[in-house]
Amino acid sequence: MEEVKKWRILPKFSKEDFLRKVWEAFADEDAPVELFRQDLGAFKEKEYEVLIDTISADVSYNASIGYDRQEAYIDYERYYEEEPYLTTETYYDYNTRSRRTRQVTKYKRVAKERPVTKYKTVTDWSLFSDSRTVNNTTACVTNKNYSDFDMETFRECYKQTDRSEFAVISGGEAAAFNISRAADAKAEKRHGSAIQRSVANSLPGDRYKDLDSSYSVTERTSALFKLPMYETSVNFNGKTYTKYAFPFGDELKICGDRIENEQSVESVKSQTYETLDKNARKRRGEINDRVWKKTGFVEVFTMLLLAASVAVSVLACILKESFLHNMAVIGIAIGAAAVFFVFNFILDKLVDNKETRKAEAEIRKEKEAADEKLAHFKENHLAELQEALRKKLNALGNGQASKTGLE
Repeated sequence: MEEVKKWRILPKFSKEDFLRKVWEAFADEDAPVELFRQDLGAFKEKEYEVLIDTISADVSYNASIGYDRQEAYIDYERYYEEEPYLTTETYYDYNTRSRRTRQVTKYKRVAKERPVTKYKTVTDWSLFSDSRTVNNTTACVTNKNYSDFDMETFRECYKQTDRSEFAVISGGEAAAFNISRAADAKAEKRHGSAIQRSVANSLPGDRYKDLDSSYSVTERTSALFKLPMYETSVNFNGKTYTKYAFPFGDELKICGDRIENEQSVESVKSQTYETLDKNARKRRGEINDRVWKKTGFVEVFTMLLLAASVAVSVLACILKESFLHNMAVIGIAIGAAAVFFVFNFILDKLVDNKETRKAEAEIRKEKEAADEKLAHFKENHLAELQEALRKKLNALGNGQASKTGLE
């Protein structure tokens, strides 16, 4: 194995920077104002070991490569035709006043099948083998087993570091600081997976199977790091919430537990809009009831008038008055019913439009009032939160509170 470089990543940010950022992170998350009356728990500076291993390798591989093509085949589909057939039926002949039979042509649905050309995807497989060079696959693994190491955040912070933040580990400490078997095995597994993916992405054809590869390392650069991580916690409402950060890179990124706040700006806004939506649906649902209360009597009267017109028509036929007299009576009755029907239809539409506009105006007014109330709440809440943060940071010393990300 080639020589392993051994480095210590130096903290770029202090304990005080971290503690201030923790409180600012709580404020950005819109944590309860009551939290800022609590004190943080003990500050911890933990040390972790990480291996960053980069290799280039010559890879030989073989696989079955599949090329897709469309193949035609004949299938049969069912369809139906109307086919004529002769049958006899019995009918009554009024001329001879007797029942007779006759032939008639009728039709029935008959199921048939017909050939159709369809297409299916067929894969032609062939063996393929090749070799290539895979450059600079990097494996980043912990040198020891940690249950609380945030690899994703570490990578993000590590990308922002420069060599000025590294210190060479030498002497007896360097002699005792070596790549563990577990780390070496994890790195090799990561390299194997990365090489396999690289080979798979370079294969020709539409699909592959039975990919087998082997590689030999041509170049390897290994670096072992000792790095710090800051951690603290706070107890709130019977629970412990932990915050941590890697104190290197361009910025101090605070990670960890988020405290849910039912009185946060977003929570109150969500609850308010949910209530507004519920009220809007209820108010729109009341439109038909309100229209009925105002026009229902006209609709009932129209239905009674229609019933009366039918009754008058029937009565006129029973009394057997003159044809013209009957038609006049029926015309008057139906005409009156039609006039009231049209009147009821127009009135119903007018009242419905009026009630709809009224409902929408009430819904808009309620939303405007709620938005205004939310704006005042947000302004007061943020002011209270900023004041609580300012007091907490002043207690820590070193400057004013920064603005929260909620503004």
